[in-house]
Formats: sequence, C-alpha cells, structure tokens
Amino acid sequence: MIPEEWLHSTVQGIHHSVDDDQMDQLLNALRAEVAGVEPFEVQLGPVWPGGTAVTVAVYPEDGMAQLNEGVRTAAGKVP
Repeated sequence: MIPEEWLHSTVQGIHHSVDDDQMDQLLNALRAEVAGVEPFEVQLGPVWPGGTAVTVAVYPEDGMAQLNEGVRTAAGKVP
C-alpha cells in the first residue's frame, strides 16, 4: 500500500535545470493558465506497478487533459 502522503499525479516533467527566475515565471504562468480549470473527479485503474513508480489509467480524461494543456502552455512560455 502506498502511503497517502506519497500519492500524486505528475502532470508534466521538466527535464532540464530551472533557475529561481525561471521558477517564478513558471509559477506565475501556471497560475494564469490553470486558474479557470474547475475541480474534477477521476476514476483510477487499471494499475501498472513498476520499480520506482505506479502508473494508473485515469478516466474520464477530460479534466486531466485540460489541466495538462494548461501546464504545457505555461511551461512553453518560460525561456
């Protein structure tokens, strides 16, 4: 069983160094881009356990897709 405090959903990885200024820009862009995303419910499953993570299918996809789009848009605005 995974402890509740470890549960999270990775929406978008950033695979390069980010300095403090870029982080501030990213946070501001994220707040603006996802401000209109309403809370949503999902169902999880099936589950694919791995060595360092557990991958889970998310249904319905609409809310997560909207959140992901906002996060990607925000990340694209930071040089």
